[in-house]
Amino acid sequence: MKPQLAHIPALLALSLVTQATAQMVLVVENTGDTVMEFDATTGALVQMTFMDLRALTSGAMVSPVEIIETASGELWVSDQTSDAIFRFSGDGSTYLGASGGFDNPRGLAPSGSGGAVIANGGLFGATPGPSIIEVGTTGSIVSSAPFSDPFDVEPFTFGGIEGYLVFGSFSHDIIFVNGTDLSTQTLFNSSSGGLAFVSQGHVGMSGSIFVALPTFPYGIYEYDSQGARINHIITSGVLGSTAPNGVVELLNGNLLFTTNDGVYIYDRSSGVVTTEVAGVSGRFATMLDSGGIGTSYCQAETNSTGATGTIAGVGSSLVTANDLTLVASHLPTHQFGIFQTSRTQGFDPMFGGTSNGNLCLGGVLGSYAMPPQIQYSGTGGTFSLTVDLSALPEGAVTVAAVAGDTWNFQAWYRDSVGLGSNFTDGVSITFH
Repeated sequence: MKPQLAHIPALLALSLVTQATAQMVLVVENTGDTVMEFDATTGALVQMTFMDLRALTSGAMVSPVEIIETASGELWVSDQTSDAIFRFSGDGSTYLGASGGFDNPRGLAPSGSGGAVIANGGLFGATPGPSIIEVGTTGSIVSSAPFSDPFDVEPFTFGGIEGYLVFGSFSHDIIFVNGTDLSTQTLFNSSSGGLAFVSQGHVGMSGSIFVALPTFPYGIYEYDSQGARINHIITSGVLGSTAPNGVVELLNGNLLFTTNDGVYIYDRSSGVVTTEVAGVSGRFATMLDSGGIGTSYCQAETNSTGATGTIAGVGSSLVTANDLTLVASHLPTHQFGIFQTSRTQGFDPMFGGTSNGNLCLGGVLGSYAMPPQIQYSGTGGTFSLTVDLSALPEGAVTVAAVAGDTWNFQAWYRDSVGLGSNFTDGVSITFH
């Protein structure tokens, strides 16, 4: 039975729903050469093996340090021993190749050009030596500037200038590097602040800068946006974890940090440290947008905005994570709509002559059409819905997704022109 948008009450009071952005924390594990995934808010483990770097690269990765997402949507991983940057597809499933010409590359950060800026240790005499290196979208070197034993680099704006904070290992200093000229370097914090042989530096969402120190006096240092030290979180002797390698600020304000023997959560309110994963050798931790999951399919028709409506899935395709949000975008403003789903794809042009758009679902349809699920595009022309994977609608009943299932989703929305409604394209998601 086809759901009827005409039955949606025009005066239904719904809150404005803004476009959802899902995030995740990825931690590089140095013993098994894998990448672990953690919840961006709580730090809870989502999956032990988000990526198997050794398997994906046929054993080429030896000592991975950090993973980032570039502006072009790829995932890049630095490897100190292989002296290379390894490139992967945005979902981490496909190895795209490696680029060399480095000497002990450590931390790296995305650049605005779609490539990255790399902290090149330069310990083994190869050109270009200890330096900051900018590479393009394929990993080829664009420019470089000398720097004394850099260990990590983070995007940062200082004094109104966009650039990077570079964390020096032997120099013990934090230096601001101009993004348009890597040779223009300004002292951000000197070693008098207590830094010694730093590992990862991280610019948190709160605006604080956190630095992991794996050598005495051990711990995590916190600095404000002007380089003044705020705090020293001592990790010596805590749960046997004396030497933090990586650190990231979670969305709830707590800190996730890594050591050679585990991944831990530091509660900034209570000062309590808890173990999240024991028995792993964690390197750097990175906060990333988890991006879209699934595959888009089917052609949407232009709506009254002049654009075609789109649907995306964000979160995780892992059934046990139960973390999927559907997002419809490029919609007419101030219009109602619903999400629909089916195990089967289809193509019904103009929905049998009743809509401006095409139904991209077949088989038994399920609709999120109850009042709490009905959506409103508001001023932004977008709406979203968090989906419960244990109760996917299928006809008049709900069923639970299981690993290996493929479900297809689409949004149907009101429009002020033509036949009065339209559809987005479809997105197909295979759960695991």
